[in-house]
Amino acid sequence: MIVATAQGVEINATEDLSGFSLFNSPYHAHRNLEAIDLIPNKNFGEEALSPVNGTVEKILKFKVKSVSLFFKAMDIESTKFNADKYEYLILIRSRENKKKMIKILHVKPEVSEGDKIYVNDPLGTLVRTKHYSFWAAPHIHLEVRNESDAIRARGACKLNINTLGLRIEDEIIYSSDNLRSANKFGFVSRIIEATDSYIEIESLYRGKFAHARVGNKPCILDGGIPHMGYGGVISIYNIKQNEDVYFNGIKIGKIVKSYGKIGIFNPKIKIKVNNIPMRGISFILGLKNLKSTRIVFIRRERLFESGRKVKIEIFGDNNDV
Repeated sequence: MIVATAQGVEINATEDLSGFSLFNSPYHAHRNLEAIDLIPNKNFGEEALSPVNGTVEKILKFKVKSVSLFFKAMDIESTKFNADKYEYLILIRSRENKKKMIKILHVKPEVSEGDKIYVNDPLGTLVRTKHYSFWAAPHIHLEVRNESDAIRARGACKLNINTLGLRIEDEIIYSSDNLRSANKFGFVSRIIEATDSYIEIESLYRGKFAHARVGNKPCILDGGIPHMGYGGVISIYNIKQNEDVYFNGIKIGKIVKSYGKIGIFNPKIKIKVNNIPMRGISFILGLKNLKSTRIVFIRRERLFESGRKVKIEIFGDNNDV
């Protein structure tokens, strides 16, 4: 299935894809709808599959010399983890549009320049560098670029997302132990996975996408909110600047940029787990029902154990905590 396109170039869902994100990153290309992160059901060091068809044009290997601190989303705590010294950039000339190059990061290549590759072919292994934060999942960063400007951080082609593959729900589901007030939403959930960086909790919506609205229009959330400094919404309706964004009935921000059916908003939201403040909550997109949601710690520390039930509180705009 095609996840996204740009200038005729097709970006496909690989057979190991568990989700993808446009906005779960502080980098410029993501904020401007010019990059997508494809998240396979793999660990660092495991095989990454190609999401595109084309010919390998160039491979670059370079050191990540310093930590990346962007837009106040990445602080010193976020960079405290063991990382690979080298990052890799793979340029692939698109089969669909030979004047366009596909830029891929975070994969140590097992292909060579001149190789023809097809969707689901082995591309390399997933690497973890200081371009990441401690809570980030293994992923493939992908941009579509003009052949004359294929490498730099800005200037990629705008992406078109296949919203037909996404379920945009128009329903709110509450369990019997949910608590709710005008600017606060509370619920109890079981921890599926506990690490020293985050917890994965059972979906708030019993496998459905997280429910949100822009004005009175249903949408889904994408991004690290609020820790990335911005968030994204996707709808089947056009989104307008300055419209309010709601999550489960509470106001969490306002649209600051519109790309038609996709919008960027400034998040005003805080999260607590068992009354402990969290860095934020991460939403990703998927072609199937989402089974879990990731809540990110402020710093690396072991706070909870898997299988435990915890109380989660989400505070919206104009709520002091």
